[in-house]
Amino acid sequence: MPLPHYITRPHRLVICQDCGLIYTNPRSNRASMEEFYASIFQSDPGALKGRGEDVTQSNFDKHVAQMRPFVESLLDDLGDPKGRRWLEVRCRSGTVAQILGEHGVEVHGVDPFAANVAFARERFGPERFQESSIYDLVGPAQGGFDAIGMLTVHVLAHSPTPSRLLKDCYDRLKVGGQIFVVDKDVTQPRPGSMKFALSGNSAIAHCQHMTLNSLREFVRKAGFEVERAEYLDRWSPLRHVIVVGRKLQVPVDTVEIKADDPRLLHDRLVSLYRRHLVRAPVRMIQRRIGKKRIKMLQSRARLARHRTLKWFKRRLLHEVTPKTRGSSGRPTDRTGTP
Repeated sequence: MPLPHYITRPHRLVICQDCGLIYTNPRSNRASMEEFYASIFQSDPGALKGRGEDVTQSNFDKHVAQMRPFVESLLDDLGDPKGRRWLEVRCRSGTVAQILGEHGVEVHGVDPFAANVAFARERFGPERFQESSIYDLVGPAQGGFDAIGMLTVHVLAHSPTPSRLLKDCYDRLKVGGQIFVVDKDVTQPRPGSMKFALSGNSAIAHCQHMTLNSLREFVRKAGFEVERAEYLDRWSPLRHVIVVGRKLQVPVDTVEIKADDPRLLHDRLVSLYRRHLVRAPVRMIQRRIGKKRIKMLQSRARLARHRTLKWFKRRLLHEVTPKTRGSSGRPTDRTGTP
């Protein structure tokens, strides 16, 4: 089921009739995808577009401070963290390694941007961080991990091969190991956001767009037992979700698929887009003029309206009870009373 082109331009997005997945169709080929990440993509400090110039200690410290409360909240799922081996997929410059390393976790990482990997190697050692490809993110990593995380960016939405990526993660986990996948729900925009997730360059970077249900089903179809799937109190233009899965001795049966309803999903996205078209220009005006300026203009408008009403009241009163002058020359009403 295709979504309207005015929503998804310049790309064409469709909704799968079987599972409700929103994805780009036709898919970009490998050459065009790699060209995009090399020449256009700039949402990561280590991207080739910026030549890694933004991978600095100050940006690293800032990102650690932002991520710390969320990452540390996962320690309860992990149990005793000391001595555990964790693989972070799309590790960026080592944010998760810094936070979990303080709790005794041995963190390894893979990332497709050389500047990120170089920064992480310099800080944590060369043997634990490796450069990978957007088509084979966990390829360089060895097996035997207690946990695998995709915490810093929404990896599955960017991956051209999300099912294979999760299968690779499954193969590299110990039995009983866990996977932590964070993504964004495309049907849950942040209140007041001026971006619409299905339009512009966002459609190029995202091979598919997730909902809480579709993310859970991706993890389950890879063989994991889903322990929890829930919304987080984290927002970008969209609300973040997390799915935690566990590798069992025998892969979970994936015959039954709990799909999103394609028609309801289609109507929800069209409704969100129309609401975005109405509200975004107002928010843009507010941002450009400034809230203080708007309040001042509103105050002036109220004052002008108040003065106008007073003038009309005086005028009306004058017409109903016109003033006349008595013999003394003082104004009187019609009864002759001064």
